[in-house]
Amino acid sequence: MQNAFNFDFLKDGWNVGYLKSDNYVAGFSGKNAKEKLKNTLLMGVQTYGRGSIVYLADDPLFRGFWYNGKLLFSNAVFMVGN
Repeated sequence: MQNAFNFDFLKDGWNVGYLKSDNYVAGFSGKNAKEKLKNTLLMGVQTYGRGSIVYLADDPLFRGFWYNGKLLFSNAVFMVGN
């Protein structure tokens, strides 16, 4: 994650991936950013009209870093709502 924005949980939708304040987290983040990432949404889905909105707090296609990033993104585009 390149920023330290805190995304609120969805009230009308599915909170698919999130970080709670007591979760174990691996990786590197700065001291100030680590505090801001408590209780934040990472992935969520919300129904809107006849479709769905998919929220991704990070870019799964960023430089091809995640091997399964393409699969996650294609599922978000083509499989949500089916």
